Amino acid sequence: MKKKILAVFLCALCILLTFCGCGSNKNYAMSVEGTKITNGIYTFYLGNILANPDSFGLAPETFEEDAHSTAKQLVKKYIAINTMASELGISLSYGEKTDVATETDNRWNLFSSHYEKAGITKQDLYKTITNEAYKMALLDYYYGENSKIEPVSTKKLKKAFTEKYIGVKIIAAPLTTADTLGNTVPLDDIEMKNTRSTFESLRKRADNGTDINTLYTSYNSDKDLIGTESLETYVFTKSDTQYGSDFFSKVSKLDYEKATVIEFDNTIYLFYRVDITGEEYDYFFTYKNDILADLKLSQLNKKIDERADSLTAESYSDKTSKIYKLLTEIHPLPSSETDITE
Repeated sequence: MKKKILAVFLCALCILLTFCGCGSNKNYAMSVEGTKITNGIYTFYLGNILANPDSFGLAPETFEEDAHSTAKQLVKKYIAINTMASELGISLSYGEKTDVATETDNRWNLFSSHYEKAGITKQDLYKTITNEAYKMALLDYYYGENSKIEPVSTKKLKKAFTEKYIGVKIIAAPLTTADTLGNTVPLDDIEMKNTRSTFESLRKRADNGTDINTLYTSYNSDKDLIGTESLETYVFTKSDTQYGSDFFSKVSKLDYEKATVIEFDNTIYLFYRVDITGEEYDYFFTYKNDILADLKLSQLNKKIDERADSLTAESYSDKTSKIYKLLTEIHPLPSSETDITE
């Protein structure tokens, strides 16, 4: 009797486990080397592709097929990065883990409504951001200053940093004033000449070694202006055009502790270049990983691609098709793509 009851119980348990297994499979869109990939992670990558189709070179005539193929490859890279980091014994520091958690919270707070509609959980988002952090950790492992594989020297990093970024202190004055009716009008000829002469004098004094903060204090005192005791340092790249399209090229040609005068948008500026590679500014350390990525990320990507290509992956087409349909309902594709894929 006991054996019969036990057999019935085991049979029922097998049926229950079968149903549980089927139910859990509903949460996975594909597998890579046996590792199940949640619908949310697949959705995250497919969503990025659909939001930027031109960046991924999707062919209009095979748009949906290409989108799935590209998403599959991105997921394989996701697994490749995690696997490589694990095999090399790479772990994230406390600070890096904190940054991941903060970035996850920030993105979730901003876009949780979109993520939830798409079926992306906060845990899915956390995993993708952690993956990004592991990729940067791999970059440092292979090419960082302390790498035992192929280190990039601090000297080379600083050289690349100074080519990409410039630091300046700025003194500015308007070349306009208000008339008796409150309208903005150009300075009269005498005021315009005096203002330009003042800034040219500031430039010459700066080039001759006068401390820029001393010049700033003197300028404010002469003009009866209220200002801070010292000037803030601003950092710019070539893409910054708020002071004119030729601003970066002009300033980057300056030696450190030299100045130039530029007029732009009814304002005259004195730009004084400073060396931002030193520890007192901390800019180099802030942007060092970005510079390393500029120099070596393409080489790391090749390693990741090679590892990803070696992985066996299986997509669950019934799940991925539903995800594609959901995403296109949330954010309809441009007409050229929807016409083709319908």
